[in-house]
Amino acid sequence: EHKLINGYMGIEPKILLGDQIGDRSIWGLNLIYEANIARKRKDQEREWASTASYGYMITDDLTIGASSMYRYNDVDYSDEIYLGPLIQYRFSGRAYISIESLQGLSDDAKKSRTTVIFGWRW
Repeated sequence: EHKLINGYMGIEPKILLGDQIGDRSIWGLNLIYEANIARKRKDQEREWASTASYGYMITDDLTIGASSMYRYNDVDYSDEIYLGPLIQYRFSGRAYISIESLQGLSDDAKKSRTTVIFGWRW
């Protein structure tokens, strides 16, 4: 992923992994590096992050589970750790909505992070 933030070009490469375990369980793991392209280290604003999730498919349309996130920023040396529930509902086979409500567990973490994704599978 390429981006432009605060006048700096940036990169955000990701490794996205996931699979099904048995008939009803699914997992996912994302490894993320984010940085501005800059000469000075303080301007690079490097960040490493990972997310991991596990879900159990209650029905073909409903999945519940748990999700976690870890973020480290080398400019302010912050460590953020989050953990919380996730739910996904699939409408008519193509459309879906996913909701995660992660609570901050470390001193540097925000109180909570909630993510809502509406998607369409082609």
